[in-house]
Order: sequence, then structure tokens, then C-alpha cells
Amino acid sequence: MNRNLVSGFIKPAITATAALALIGIGTTAAQASTVTLDDGHLSITQAKAAIGDTIATPAVGDGSWVRLNEDGNNASYYNNAPSSRTASGEYTAIDSTLTGLALGSTQNGGSFSTNTQFYGPFGAYQFDGWISDGTLKFDTTSVAGTSFAPLVQNDAASDLTGFQIEYPAGSSNFYDVGGSSSTTPSAPYLTALTGGYKTTGDAYWVEWKTDIVSADAFDGYEAKFHLEGTYTPNS
Repeated sequence: MNRNLVSGFIKPAITATAALALIGIGTTAAQASTVTLDDGHLSITQAKAAIGDTIATPAVGDGSWVRLNEDGNNASYYNNAPSSRTASGEYTAIDSTLTGLALGSTQNGGSFSTNTQFYGPFGAYQFDGWISDGTLKFDTTSVAGTSFAPLVQNDAASDLTGFQIEYPAGSSNFYDVGGSSSTTPSAPYLTALTGGYKTTGDAYWVEWKTDIVSADAFDGYEAKFHLEGTYTPNS
């Protein structure tokens, strides 16, 4: 006998999904989970000295740096020796003060250490980081806290466009060199922000590329930034 036939009437079949719903077991898809960093500070870990020597191409875990190539030419790079603090003058090490780089507020310098320098025609000078209202958003939906959750890639998710470099530090000579998660970046930003964040230990990394628009020695160059370290929220 057909179990769906009762007293001559057709009894609707109850699907597994409907049965689970009837007894209160949820069947909806997992909700997206994100972490937004929009206050506190990012420490900046110095690039390893071995970059350009035993470390041919730096990866996440090798510290923070900036690399300048000539506009549209990825085979010709600015040589910042002897101020780069790496084995390769192409990779200039960046590290932070105790404060680091602020998020969600305005920071008028003081984010980079005095050892973060560029060497130019008149000698070596510190360059410093300024920022306003930075925010970073990461997708933790399917990532364990001990692994890097990826940066959310859409126009409104992450924004470091308020990031500027002042060179020399204290000169009020600024370069707009930030970036955002927009997948269609507009000038001077050349690539979208990428990055990762671990909820366990609060480690982060971000990377992007920007054009340098200036009237001095850095005009005609593009800058690729890689920052990594740890995140500390406001208490």
C-alpha cells in the first residue's frame, strides 16, 4: 500500500527539510560572519633584513615594507640603499612606534619609527605615516581563528584612502598613497587592498599598490606597500 494514501485521499509527502523544520532544527544556510577593525591601532613589524638575500621574494611573515617601481615598469625599482634596512635596496623596511597606525580616527604622523627612511640626493630622511578614518573588514565565515580570514573585497568594505606619507617627516610634504578594497580603483590607487586577519592573536596583513603623484624625486614611481603586525583595539 502506498503510505501516502489514507482513506482514499492523497497524503502529502513530508520532505526531510520540512520534517527538520517541524521539530525546530534550523536548515537555513550559514550566515556570513565578518570582523571590522575601525578603532585602535595596527602595529607594524619591520621587514626581515634577509629580504633580497636568502629571502628572494618576501611573503606574509617576513615583515613590512614598501617597494617603488618606475611607472608601468616592473623591472626597474628605486634603490634605497643604504637606508632600506634589507639586503635589497628595492625593499624598504617599515616599522612602527609604540602606537602604530591608527584606525577610525585622524593621526597626524608618529606612526612610523625614526628608522623608517628614504635616501635621496641630500641624505637620508625619515618618512612618516598619517591617516584618517581607516577601516578594515575581514570575512571570518569559514576560517578558523588561527588562520588568516581574507579581506572582504567590495567597494565599501575596507578603506585606507586617508593614508598619506610625509617625507621628510615634519616637512608637511605629503603623498596620497592609501588604498581601498574597491575592485575598480581610481587614480592614484592602482590595485585593491588585499589582506588577512587572525582573530586568535590579532595578527593582520594588508597589501596594495598606488601611484605617486608629486613634483620631486618620486614622481614617475609607483609604490607597493605591505604592512603586517598585530591589531590592538581601543580599551
